[in-house]
Amino acid sequence: MRYLLAPGITLMNRLRYAYKFGLISLIFLLPIAVLFGLFVMESSNGIVFAEKEQKGAAYLMPLKGLVENTQQHRGMMAGLLGGDASFASKAEEKRKQIEDASALVDAADSRYGEELGTSAQWKSVKDQWQGLRGNVLNLNPKQSFAAHTALISNILALMTKVADSSNIMLDPDLDSSYVGEALVNRLPAMSEALGQARALGSGAAARGGATAEERARLAALQNGIQESLAAVEHGMEMGGSRNPALQKKNQRGHGEYQEFGECIHRHNGAGTDQCRKIYHRPERLFRPSHGSDRAGVQVL
Repeated sequence: MRYLLAPGITLMNRLRYAYKFGLISLIFLLPIAVLFGLFVMESSNGIVFAEKEQKGAAYLMPLKGLVENTQQHRGMMAGLLGGDASFASKAEEKRKQIEDASALVDAADSRYGEELGTSAQWKSVKDQWQGLRGNVLNLNPKQSFAAHTALISNILALMTKVADSSNIMLDPDLDSSYVGEALVNRLPAMSEALGQARALGSGAAARGGATAEERARLAALQNGIQESLAAVEHGMEMGGSRNPALQKKNQRGHGEYQEFGECIHRHNGAGTDQCRKIYHRPERLFRPSHGSDRAGVQVL
């Protein structure tokens, strides 16, 4: 041990007291400086991570509006092409709203598209919508339903791309993780099942009855809606357990989702008055989701 310490003892013996104290202070400060540097680096990484999440959330909100309006347009066109002329003006107004929603997504993509790698995918979605808009009145109900559903599927895929590229699905915080999963996967899936059910129901209501194929499809959708609703409620409950504001806003939306699912279950989309009330008022179905989604984005 003496031989190991000899160089240090020799050095200290040659130094004046002022230099000795300075060297000892430096030795004690060095590990503190290293730890402080690591702390600053970790904090900087956390800030960059959070900033990218905020960019993703800012992109997702107009995409959500675009999905909702496209789903509503699908339902209105199902009624119009099924023979209910009262949907003509509503569908035209909804197409204008889709254009407005597309403009908001354009603005988001111009700001964040290059960083998130979404610009090419968004351009493909826009081109798909323009093709559908120009030809939708020439389609039959099945063709319109299929074309709208394909478009919505691509918008949902773009939402997933945004979430994956902006760290939303990688958040280490429990509440943000559950809310991110709900906003990106669970809620859009449930919304799409509801939208398909409403489109099928609108067509059935316009014709005065549902076909056997439509009844079977609605029954399958109803099961999916119930499962998705349970998953969303669990995720939002877990996220809301750490964020009371989110939990309070989320509770408002589930009542009408549940009402719609139970309506399908009871009447199987046969064009009854109860279901028709919901089918013909698409804005009623989508309004409750805004509170949960906006609160969720604030958590992210």
